[in-house]
Amino acid sequence: VIRLTDVAEVRLDHFEKSTVTSYNGAPNIFIALRRESGSNVIDIKREMVAEIAAINAELLGPAGMQIDLMADDVRYVQASVRNVWQNLVLGALLATAVMFLFLRSARATLVGVMGIPICIIVAFLGLLIAGRTLNVISLAGIAFAIGMTLDNSIVVLESIELERRRGADRLQAALRGVKQVWPAVFASTMTTVLVFIPVAFVEQEAGQLYSDVAIAISAAILASMLVAVTALPSAAARLNFSDGDARDVASRHRVREATFAMVGSLLETPGRRFTCIGLTVLLSALVIWQLTPAAEYLPEGEEPKVFAVMNAPPGYNLSTMTEIADEVQEYLLQFVGTDPE
Repeated sequence: VIRLTDVAEVRLDHFEKSTVTSYNGAPNIFIALRRESGSNVIDIKREMVAEIAAINAELLGPAGMQIDLMADDVRYVQASVRNVWQNLVLGALLATAVMFLFLRSARATLVGVMGIPICIIVAFLGLLIAGRTLNVISLAGIAFAIGMTLDNSIVVLESIELERRRGADRLQAALRGVKQVWPAVFASTMTTVLVFIPVAFVEQEAGQLYSDVAIAISAAILASMLVAVTALPSAAARLNFSDGDARDVASRHRVREATFAMVGSLLETPGRRFTCIGLTVLLSALVIWQLTPAAEYLPEGEEPKVFAVMNAPPGYNLSTMTEIADEVQEYLLQFVGTDPE
């Protein structure tokens, strides 16, 4: 039997201190946790907080120590994901409103927007198949794709409605409408997808960032094409797009006539036309100036932080560097909690 004492000297000791860290003026031991690729940062944070609470209560608390959370990027991730979900819902509602204004039929609009949840689900499946995680970038790609997914539906619905106006019944109108426009829908979809495919194979940092967007948009648009040429005509063949009775038609006609009259009054003379154009350009410029955010490669983080590392010149020992660091820290502590602006 070879014992450890036969080949080495074993004693309880500590390493010579070569670094000093502090947090808000108090000495501390800094521990950084990094997640594995593909893991869920929100689940990790939830389990980690529970473990830290148990360690503080059972081990560190009686010794007068505790573990504090210095930086928490999970809050930023959660807020960003929540913001993207809100934008996604708002985009779907606005796209539905625009589609209704274009089609002038609640039933046709309902048929058209039924593809939105299908395309979102397919986008999630595409990300899953590609081995991607659900994050801010991938959700943003899905939000971008919502408006694009309705393009194919609008084209097909308009073609079907045109066939109905020509006297075809519901089934024949659906078949003829899809038959006339599906090559254009296919070409338009593939053109858009082919634009995004190269992004998914870029190996640089930008490609890694935006490949999730490319995958989400491509999957959603491909799904929208399939929905537009299969599910949408089937639903259109069973619904009558002519909403309301004669009174509703007359009401819409009066609204349209009033709108035309107002526009005609505004554009009646050259002076009014130039005034309308000038005001439109001015208001558009003001809106763009006020609402356009500052351009940057990546968004700002969850909260302002300052991490400082001091490297000692040759000949300086740890004690001397600690004295210098204390002076720097005393100066910086006065800015803790203040507005960084």
